[in-house]
Amino acid sequence: MSTSVSNPSSSMKDINPVEAMTFAKLFLKEINNQDINELLTVQRTMLEQLDEMNEKLDDINKLSAKRVLKTRLNKKYPDAFSSVAEMNLTQQNS
Repeated sequence: MSTSVSNPSSSMKDINPVEAMTFAKLFLKEINNQDINELLTVQRTMLEQLDEMNEKLDDINKLSAKRVLKTRLNKKYPDAFSSVAEMNLTQQNS
């Protein structure tokens, strides 16, 4: 029993260019330009929303980093930190 192993390069040679073009044209007829444009619009909208979300998350990370720094300073230098906090409070009230 002999088994034949098909060689991909030899099978590519057997493809008729006219049949390939016919297949490509049939495939292109199935593509609806309106659907593609709607998909592109949805993708743009989602990208804009993700960009906005990234900006918000970046702001949250910055605020969190400030809060962590303030907490560390308060633990390490409680007297100095409370003095500065009082000074800032009086400046904001005046």
